Amino acid sequence: MKSLARVQFAPGTVIIGDLHLDLFDPDHPAPFAAWCRRLDAPRLVILGDLFEFWVGRKQLRVAGARDVMAAMSELAARGTTIDVLWGNRDFLLDRHFERASSARVHRNGLLGEHAGGPTLVLHGDELCTLDVGYQRFKRIARAAPTRWLATHLPFERQKKIAAGLRSQSVRSVAAKAVPTKSMQASAADQAARSAGASVLVCGHAHVFRDEPLPSGARWKVIDGWEGERDALVLEEDGGWNVRASRSLAPVLE
Repeated sequence: MKSLARVQFAPGTVIIGDLHLDLFDPDHPAPFAAWCRRLDAPRLVILGDLFEFWVGRKQLRVAGARDVMAAMSELAARGTTIDVLWGNRDFLLDRHFERASSARVHRNGLLGEHAGGPTLVLHGDELCTLDVGYQRFKRIARAAPTRWLATHLPFERQKKIAAGLRSQSVRSVAAKAVPTKSMQASAADQAARSAGASVLVCGHAHVFRDEPLPSGARWKVIDGWEGERDALVLEEDGGWNVRASRSLAPVLE
């Protein structure tokens, strides 16, 4: 495993992921911003793909982005530590996003220590090891020179490239056989072993999964945002309770 941040998970820690917020649709990010303003948790971990795409600091000018940044900053000001992992759609999140949102960005995932034993938290796309083409593209796209160039292009050019890559990705994924594009249990097991984790949590697939791995670790994949099982909450005994995110911050009447 690449270098991982190690943090403490207190009881009440919440994990969500794969929100795919479209900041150019003024109505799309509003429910998440409202959710943040109602949430009461010591820590919020977002597994990646918080945004449908992120092209860099210029995107902070968009009205939807300003609302999300304000809501996350308010949540942090109330005492919630916010961790955001890189996803396959928003790996250009950087220090500019951190300053605007009061969150901390993690490139390679993180390892949370708590009473139940270490929990490894990943986005999940790194477990798609049979998709050699995607993994090659990922290495190129995330290389420092590529990221520098991508974040310094004119904003309209950035949006056009992001939209093109998104369309290409949809076509490419649809054309691939399911085993090729799926997360691999062998890769999940190796990741858990390398990190010494008793639980591995990830998103990316948008389909709930909870199964044991050969190492003895538990592999949990949560639903995409607003699914029935799209959140995990750490209990006092160190176990992870599957929840629906809307139950954690119910809509106020």
